[in-house]
Amino acid sequence: MLQYLLNTTAIWLISLMLFDVFLRRESYHGYNRFYLLLTFLLGPLLPLWQWQSDSAMFNVALQRLIERVVAAKETIVATATPASASVNWGLYVSYIYLAGVFISLLFLLAEVVKIIRLYRAGNRYREGSCVIIETNKDYAPFSIFNYVFVSSRGKYNAEEWETIIAHEQMHGLLFHLVDLLLMQVARIVFWFHPLVYVYQKRLMMQHEYQADGVGKSQPQHYGKFLIEQALLQTAPTITHSFNRSPIKNRIVMLTRKSSAAARTKMLVFVPLALVCIACFSKNAFSQKFVKNGNVITYRGNTFEMSEPMTDTIKITDPVTGKEEKKIVTRDAEVIKLNGEKICNTDDVATRPQPYADKLENGTMRVFQYALIFT
Repeated sequence: MLQYLLNTTAIWLISLMLFDVFLRRESYHGYNRFYLLLTFLLGPLLPLWQWQSDSAMFNVALQRLIERVVAAKETIVATATPASASVNWGLYVSYIYLAGVFISLLFLLAEVVKIIRLYRAGNRYREGSCVIIETNKDYAPFSIFNYVFVSSRGKYNAEEWETIIAHEQMHGLLFHLVDLLLMQVARIVFWFHPLVYVYQKRLMMQHEYQADGVGKSQPQHYGKFLIEQALLQTAPTITHSFNRSPIKNRIVMLTRKSSAAARTKMLVFVPLALVCIACFSKNAFSQKFVKNGNVITYRGNTFEMSEPMTDTIKITDPVTGKEEKKIVTRDAEVIKLNGEKICNTDDVATRPQPYADKLENGTMRVFQYALIFT
């Protein structure tokens, strides 16, 4: 799990660094939105992807090795450690994680309740495809689905009102709510990860840049209107707010147009994807499977396999009572790891005295290696 989180963090961190250096100040907001969404999804999914199949024989043998090591560890811990002195840190970490998930859910529910209360207490009427809710609260205009929340219709002239409706409708046409819901789920699952919140901030700004496109014909008037709305209260985080900060960046983007040469920066995703696949998937360079006779190199470790053994056994047919000879083959097993002999679980169970030596020299060391492969 720790390796998975490290890989996820590395993908997110590299992707955000490249975004801030090459793409953040460019005006192709549709591509920037695609880049942020795709790299964000690559973070948790790519470390789970295995694009190179390993030897079936080695997988079976390695699985038996892990089972033996885990069983030996449990036997050692149960025998050598008093029950009152053992501490299950993994259980405590699970409790802390679940507590964080629960608290994140509570924050989300609080935001939903706030919106429901504004909806019920406001004056509602339909205008075109939108449902307008006048809240009589000092909030900047915001929307969720096709519901547009405003303080009061009378506070805006005809031009400003048309701008608000066009802006909020643009969010709906571009399905920005899908991105927003994705980030809300991510904030619950990865509540402890700071890069999730950085991704959300970057993505929400791209949404506003796209919706601000309705004001590019009159950038001065639209910029002045944005500044006026910035003085009002911020809307709930699960909505698209008209005064999403920083306002200065949004005003600058109204008149910025990236050159054709700047579009070559979009190609930065290609080397990024190749590096992430090579370094952070389940088949990274350090995890390459190489077999040379009965010696296998995998994830930087060397395994020595035993030779498959054949044996002849007698089987009695339960119907006819006749005895038949059958040749069976026992699969190869891992007998050495990085040049050290692997202790068998039976050896540990039948000779309890030398546990300390085995902990230092054999079993626990194998267990530490085995954790890398699971």
